[in-house]
Amino acid sequence: MTTTLAALATGNVACKFVVAIEGVPYLLTTATTSAAVTAWAGEGWSSALSDISVDCDNQTNINPWQPIGSGGTCRISIMPDRVAGDIMGVMMHRSDGGAETTLKSSLLRTTSTITVASTTGFAASGEAHIGNECFGYTGKTSTTFTGVTRGKYAPFAAGSTANRFAHLHRVGNTGAAQALEPVVSEYPRTWAGRWVGVWLHVDEGGGVLNVKADAQCIFAGRIAEVRDDSETGATVVTCEHVLDYVKDYTLLRDQWRAEAAEGVYLFEGDTSIWLDFNGTTTKTANPLVVKSGANPSVGYEIEPGRYSLHEVADILNRWLALEKSASRIHYDYVFKPIVEYNGEKRSNFVWYCGSGSGSRAFTGALCSGIGKILGYRYGAGTQFTQLNGITLSTGFKTYYSDQEPYRVILTSGGQYGFSFDPVNIKGTFFEHTSTLPAAANPPPALLPTWPTGWSIFLIGGNYTVVGNYNGSNQLQFMRATQLPGNALPDDFAQWGVRYGNGEPLTIQQVLAIDRSFADLLTMLLFSSGEPAYNGADDIGIDAMGIPAEAMGSVAVSVDALPASSSTSLVYISKPTTIGELLGPELMLRRALFTWRNQSLRFITWQNPIAQLAVASLDETNKAEPAGNGISQRSATSLSTEYMRNVIKIRYNRDRFRDTYNSFIAFEDRTSVDDHGGLPAALTITAPNYYSTDPGNDAVFIDFLAMMPFFSRPLRLLTRSISPKHYESLGAGDIVTITDSFARDPITGARGVINRPGLVLSHRYNLGGAQVGVRGTQPMVGEVVVALSEIDRSELYSPAAEFDFDYNAGTYSSGYSASTATIRAAAHAYSEVSDAVDASRFAAGDKIRIVEIDPVNAASPDTWTRTVSSVSGSDIVLSSALSSPAFSAAKRYRLFSDTYATATTAQQANSYQADSSTGKLNSTLAAKVYTSAFSQSTYTTYAGTEQGEVIPTNTYGADLPLDAGIDYALATNGEWLLDHHRAISSPSMLMSPVSYTSGTGTLKVLCITPIWLGRGTSLQPRYLKIRPWFASLTGASVTLRVTLTPALPASDSDADVVRVSPFSEAEWSTTSTSYVEGAETSIAANVANANGWAYLLIEGSLQCATRGLSQCYLSPRS
Repeated sequence: MTTTLAALATGNVACKFVVAIEGVPYLLTTATTSAAVTAWAGEGWSSALSDISVDCDNQTNINPWQPIGSGGTCRISIMPDRVAGDIMGVMMHRSDGGAETTLKSSLLRTTSTITVASTTGFAASGEAHIGNECFGYTGKTSTTFTGVTRGKYAPFAAGSTANRFAHLHRVGNTGAAQALEPVVSEYPRTWAGRWVGVWLHVDEGGGVLNVKADAQCIFAGRIAEVRDDSETGATVVTCEHVLDYVKDYTLLRDQWRAEAAEGVYLFEGDTSIWLDFNGTTTKTANPLVVKSGANPSVGYEIEPGRYSLHEVADILNRWLALEKSASRIHYDYVFKPIVEYNGEKRSNFVWYCGSGSGSRAFTGALCSGIGKILGYRYGAGTQFTQLNGITLSTGFKTYYSDQEPYRVILTSGGQYGFSFDPVNIKGTFFEHTSTLPAAANPPPALLPTWPTGWSIFLIGGNYTVVGNYNGSNQLQFMRATQLPGNALPDDFAQWGVRYGNGEPLTIQQVLAIDRSFADLLTMLLFSSGEPAYNGADDIGIDAMGIPAEAMGSVAVSVDALPASSSTSLVYISKPTTIGELLGPELMLRRALFTWRNQSLRFITWQNPIAQLAVASLDETNKAEPAGNGISQRSATSLSTEYMRNVIKIRYNRDRFRDTYNSFIAFEDRTSVDDHGGLPAALTITAPNYYSTDPGNDAVFIDFLAMMPFFSRPLRLLTRSISPKHYESLGAGDIVTITDSFARDPITGARGVINRPGLVLSHRYNLGGAQVGVRGTQPMVGEVVVALSEIDRSELYSPAAEFDFDYNAGTYSSGYSASTATIRAAAHAYSEVSDAVDASRFAAGDKIRIVEIDPVNAASPDTWTRTVSSVSGSDIVLSSALSSPAFSAAKRYRLFSDTYATATTAQQANSYQADSSTGKLNSTLAAKVYTSAFSQSTYTTYAGTEQGEVIPTNTYGADLPLDAGIDYALATNGEWLLDHHRAISSPSMLMSPVSYTSGTGTLKVLCITPIWLGRGTSLQPRYLKIRPWFASLTGASVTLRVTLTPALPASDSDADVVRVSPFSEAEWSTTSTSYVEGAETSIAANVANANGWAYLLIEGSLQCATRGLSQCYLSPRS
């Protein structure tokens, strides 16, 4: 059968629509129902309805300053089916779901047993609906549906399931969320947000459509509105494009937030004591004890738990009052939780010692938690005061706390931190342990116990900390010395929150992601809340979860974006749309997100170069332009719509506030001056770029290379297109324009021939019969093209390399002297998926052959020849190589000869201008570097390709700018970085250090700072190390070396807490003589963004070391 795309390319427009709506068991079609069902055999549908019309206004626009565009709209009008009646109208307008129940247990996308309140009223087997999802079931109990098939009738399938796409369904809400349980119903009840796909099928004749696999998906989106048309009685379904869904999708839309429970946690066994002296006898109260199963009536037992400041005061007052009543102490004591004292907040207690004279005293020792919250300094217990030999004539004395009391006391978490009890919880916790930045990685020792639930939290709107949420009643926080933002003050981390002005301590989750830019994009697009459900790129966080089938080749297009492998650090502290988060990232990478050929995909801006054109638009492929049924003329305009000649980029954001500490400005001064001195300015606020990120430079420079295209007005041409270009062409493509009416942007006269241009807008509507519209609507198609004024950008001149390893027949190192033939390496300067290198040369080409890596750069072996013929990878020369003689021991590269010597076809490629005059061939304006987009993925530098000496006769005025020499220059830079400038820093000590006594398992023996180079944290590199160590006694000892971004977070040198992220290696020996440990690799990317780290050497008891005998940075892997 014919594909729809191929049929459109030939002008065949005998097509029919088939529409699939999520969860609906009927296809909708303009063909016969039987033809649609047959064409979609095996896709999950067995029924269809006709009598519809589809008004699909497909439009894609690209705008450099709005990188996530819109894809147009689609309106489907559904009349009652002539046979089946008004099925869709009734279904879409009814609110009664038939048999109904409520969901009692949350559903993941793969949950296969659905628990409900009751299945009464539902058939023994069949289908039911939850929200926009339809599920099938084969059986039921009184409260469950069993044998469930989730996500039926899905226009776009998930990456792990054929023809199905299920949703998450949550039960149980907290805080301000409405506690409404999801309804499970016999019939569908909700419509907004359902996925919709529109396919264009070729009418093969005889009631046959081409199959779905050969059809063209021309629209993907979600239902935005369902309405009843008063004039026609049709049910009209309006759909928004998937691009609009992406742009407006909000991360942290239901941000998790809470308040810290007030008070202090009192633990089992905590004990407080009290005694006093009346001058004659000492009395001692029953200790106040925290114990499970406490007897509240006795007054000196309380249950473990959290108690507020006021509750603590009440507990003390009740305890001491009952003890006084029982005559176990002499005097009355009253605690007040909060009072004013010398203009400050304090707690106090009053000692009522009565009248009389003599020496009276008391002693109270309170457990640390009670002492802390009241604001008294404490040591081992808290001794408030001791009175001896004091006469109190007034009958009472008041004692004030040393400090302001606390509203919240942190619960100690041992060496790892502290915890809060969250209350007043609102929102949904966003599980993203796997995406946390390296600086926020949880301690490895805790991951077996708490493998999930890790995040960054903002405390009190001001302080950032890493923590773990157990999903209900506890937040465990970690020390985070490397976490960006405001670290907790010492007073806070040691104690808690002062009583202050009575405001609660707020806690809110921060979404933090540390990924390459490519991984960030695919993660947000694919992730569905359940790992791998939507394909390999679904890491399980609750993100957009666009069905994988609607994304097609998006992952490939992501990998080809500029700086796609550079790390993106994302911190989101408030609800943020994808447009706000990724818009600046895409702008700076000159990238755009669009819909092309049945798939979402990323593209980049390109300077229009004729050699990159994908289509030629001329008089033969015009058609009726959109909105105009008469003129076929192509209008041109000079537009400033896109012009921005001053760009200010704000970056280095305070990660948890909307403030930026740095900016960089780019100005096209000539453009500003040429346009009357009035700048067309734009500020790009880049939330994911920081001052310490080495990747900034590469991204900013790449953006600068594209800026000249938009710093001047653009010459725009609007013209119609025929159906062959409805789906094969799109916004972002380069075309050539031949048009007798259009004005030439160089001369101003009418008529352009093969002028390259960039498609900025692409729109078409297939027309046809519309419900409520008399007659048939015409097909219309239109493009807006930005024409290049002066084409000063060309492709690289080609290059090839002798196949040094080819020695068959008469060939020696890739050259046959007897036939004057070069056997070129197939892909020395291209990918294996590309055409072979030799194919870029043609008969008649003038070439230069130059020795690679000569001993003397000024005198390499060199020949100039003419190409006689090219066949495959064989290039036949006009004459054999001689003077000098060809050497089979050397390598050779060939490329075009000088501009003056080259053929006209060769001169269309890039050549080097004179550095002093800026002219090519003494008269021509120089070409300029520019940016172009390729869908190809690239083979990265492997770390083994060696640099070379660049011959002097390969660069200079009028010589070609060829792929071979630029490849060599790039390789030299890579080799220099990986080898000649790699850090090598052995760290040997003047005298041994050892661990001879103590109780710790490992003791710090040496700490050394090491600089690994700026950007190391973004690179896959390793530190190759070998220690020099020994056992003092002959017993087995262990030596551990850790690379960490900061000094240990410990007060002692034994069993220190190492700052995450870190990498480590261990060695052991029983030798009493110093030995060198085996070479071991530890990851170097734990260094901080400036390239600094610390080498921490620890040893077990009786271990001695002289440091590291080897320590160097490996090439990137």
